This record gives sequence, C-alpha cells and structure tokens, in this order.
Amino acid sequence: CAPTGLYVFTEVTLKVHLSDASTQQPLLGATIQLFANHTSVATETSSADGNTYLRFPFRLGTPLVVTATRQGYVPNSVPWTPSKLPVFSSISLDLLPERAATLMVYEDVVEIKSSLQGLRGQPSIHFLRRALSLPADTSFANLTALLTVASSPSRIQHFPHLQILGSNSTGTEKKFELTPVAAISVHLLASDGAELQVNGPITFSVPLPVDSSLKENDHIPAWRFDPRLGK
Repeated sequence: CAPTGLYVFTEVTLKVHLSDASTQQPLLGATIQLFANHTSVATETSSADGNTYLRFPFRLGTPLVVTATRQGYVPNSVPWTPSKLPVFSSISLDLLPERAATLMVYEDVVEIKSSLQGLRGQPSIHFLRRALSLPADTSFANLTALLTVASSPSRIQHFPHLQILGSNSTGTEKKFELTPVAAISVHLLASDGAELQVNGPITFSVPLPVDSSLKENDHIPAWRFDPRLGK
C-alpha cells in the first residue's frame, strides 16, 4: 500500500526569535539547535535582529526540541511538535542573563554563592578544592563565578524545558512533563571564558519557595541539562 503522510519527510522552515529576558532586546550570536530524539538535526546562529531560520526534514508526529545557548546567558529550550504540517511556524525564546557570584576559596573547600550579600538562606555551591584542576598559568584570582537561581514559575520558564521518557501501564514509552521547584545555573570560568570542570561531588544549597510544600531534608530528584543532547 502507498505510504501515508505520517511517514513522509517534508522540508520545513522554523523561524526562531531570541531576546534578552531582562531587556527584551534581540540577541545576536546565540546558537540555536533543533533536536530529534536527542540528535541535533539543524544548527544556526541568530542575527542582529535576533532571528534565525532552521530548515530541516520533518515527519509529522516527530517530537522536536529547540535549544538556545549563548555565553553569559542561561540556556533555554522548548518542545516543538505541531499536530499538523505547518505552512509556516515561528517561536520565541528569552535568554536570562547569568548573574555574577561571589567566589570564596578556602584551604579545603571552594564556595560559590549569590553576590547579594546579607540575604538569609541565599543559594550556594560547595565542592572540595582538590576537585578543581586549574589550567596552566591560571590562579584562583583569574576565575569568574556565575550563579543564577530561579524558584518562581516566571523565572523557571527561562531555564531548559524539563521532560523525561517513561513507561505507562501498557508498557509503551511516553513523555512526562515535569514541574521543577527550583532551577540553578552555575559556571566557573577561566580568564579566557573557558568553563572549568569539577571532578568530584558538588553540594547545592537552595532556599525553598515560599509556597512550596517541601520541607528541609526532603529528597527530590535532580536533572542536569546537556546541551549536546538537548535534554
């Protein structure tokens, strides 16, 4: 029998507009990627007006994720799964600027915390000093710490979309939308802007939202966004 439209790939163009979440100004130089089944199928860079156009083969029913990254901003992503084959489609993504943080280096521990001093219960990050290997000709004085935390829905929406795969009662695979209680973006940068990796456990301390039903010492799962997979 002849193939139905569900199994035919069609060339589709998706317009993506990038803006700064604080100023609403268009963002130049952001990297936009389109992922299908955690594999990148298209990559472009936003122009001065914040726009970019992704052209790719699309099969109706294929779940896609659009991600946007730019140095100095929190990555963001959004699912794109039209119910009909679109003649034209466009989406907008706002990127939240990263916040400068306070870096404290002790004899045994490194601490990164919010630069807003005097706040009670401010978010902080701890890890062992030996877990960090500095590049040659680099000292702790050359490092820059960034820490951006969101616990309200209006700010969490500027972090990557949270979605997982699981099995339902029939054993078939299904996507589940998750609602995070908090989101964290933390980076430790060398003087050339390169990200440093921590080879060891990292402790995150985040204040609970005022309206949260969670209590201290409750156990909740944590997910890490991987820009290489778009999830």
